[in-house]
Amino acid sequence: MCIRDRYMGTSAINLGLRRVTVRVRHHDPVPDAEWWDAPLLRAGARSYIANPVDVVPNEELNAEQIAERVETIQRSLAALEGVSPEVQVELQVMKDKISHLIEHPAPFRVIHGAQPVSLPMYLTKEERKKLRRQKRAEKEQERRDKLKLGLIQQPPPKLKMSNFMHILGTEAIGDPSKLEAEVKKNMAERLKAHLERNAQRSLTKEQRAEKLMRKLKRDSSVECRVAVFRIERLTDRAIRFKVDKNAQQLALNGVCLISNPNSGLGFPSMVVVEGGPKAIKFYKRLLLRRIKWEGEKPANADGEAKEQEKTKVCNLVWEGALKDHSFTKWKVVEIRSEIEVKRALTERSVEHYWDLVLNYKPPAL
Repeated sequence: MCIRDRYMGTSAINLGLRRVTVRVRHHDPVPDAEWWDAPLLRAGARSYIANPVDVVPNEELNAEQIAERVETIQRSLAALEGVSPEVQVELQVMKDKISHLIEHPAPFRVIHGAQPVSLPMYLTKEERKKLRRQKRAEKEQERRDKLKLGLIQQPPPKLKMSNFMHILGTEAIGDPSKLEAEVKKNMAERLKAHLERNAQRSLTKEQRAEKLMRKLKRDSSVECRVAVFRIERLTDRAIRFKVDKNAQQLALNGVCLISNPNSGLGFPSMVVVEGGPKAIKFYKRLLLRRIKWEGEKPANADGEAKEQEKTKVCNLVWEGALKDHSFTKWKVVEIRSEIEVKRALTERSVEHYWDLVLNYKPPAL
């Protein structure tokens, strides 16, 4: 042992450390037979030769054993390569399966006449604006060229109350009241045509609802977000309707567990919603800001009422993203015991939400 190792070993002992030896992993040894030659070997054979060389490190052999091993390997290689036919080595290879034929893999099926697949190219916002300006300029230039060649007629001037005197000139001086009536009539016709074009392009009530639902479902398929709310009191029918109806209109999945304060359970109500980021953002704003929870007055004694008024009625307990949806629909359930709560949540494997709601402490106002 050198002085450095002796010093390091003494230091490690003094410090109470343990010496760790790192084992270096070597490459896998060369197999006795490759896997692609397995069909050519006899049944049960694991090597090309009958008596393969034992896998023993050279460091554990003496000089005679190493020489014998080298001689055995040379004889086996000579027999396999056909260099020395006089060397007799028992092979495990079935030569009757070897021929001059070559096995080619099955070619891929090529579909002729198929169109090449091209990836779409997405433009930036500035590039889209530039392309739109160029198309509009080309369309306007084409219209001007047709006017110069006489292919189309010049459209009538767009008369307004602010420019008809300038456009008509001397004609307006003769009977300005008549021209003013015609200008107002033309303006009304243009406005009517504009409103009709907008009405034709506008969607019906059913189409708007379908479009909104399609956008919400597409947003929910990209990312599934979850929000868990704790509501101290949920007895007002108007607020119940808002909580239920908005969840249905936003295509949210989840459950609303309503606790009856008169039953004596003392449990808060709970709302769990799943959906896309936009729908969850709107629903959070509804429960935390838009709904006036001051109308939810507790029907208890005055002392307990004053204590409950010091805390916020609706609170966001947890919000996050999940890999997949836990609920498939939205429903409202009135709970009568804690067993019903856990049964409703255990069906969807989200019983831990109830523990979060119970352990949550509402902030003081």
